[in-house]
Amino acid sequence: MNPGHVCSRQFRLQFLRCESFKGKNAAKRLVFHFKKKEMLFGDGDVLGREVRLSDLSPLDLAMLQSGAMQVLPTRDVSGRSVFCYIPGNFQGKLKALQVQRTFYYIMATTSREEETQRKGFIFILYKVGRKGGDTI
Repeated sequence: MNPGHVCSRQFRLQFLRCESFKGKNAAKRLVFHFKKKEMLFGDGDVLGREVRLSDLSPLDLAMLQSGAMQVLPTRDVSGRSVFCYIPGNFQGKLKALQVQRTFYYIMATTSREEETQRKGFIFILYKVGRKGGDTI
């Protein structure tokens, strides 16, 4: 684990801001963050640093490039980031791990912004172009 990243003020502040500076809640969120990250990416060096594009599989990258998951360039009226998931934009077979890893990468990247840490984001699911049972 990279103590320079994990112990950095900026990294820890993300969790405190998200939980309105309630230390106990921020600590729980921090533990959940590492458990989820380990589940999705393994316990290698990625656990102690930011997730990079190079950590994504070819299927993850295809999902990212398809536009099926994206953050809109403008925020909503409350200042929140707007995340859209449009499964119909991805032409391949959707796999749960692929969707989760791509979602994690986008959310981790977006949540580096202080305004997103404070105000959060909204999630829009636009189910068009896929059959109901084929959507993850």
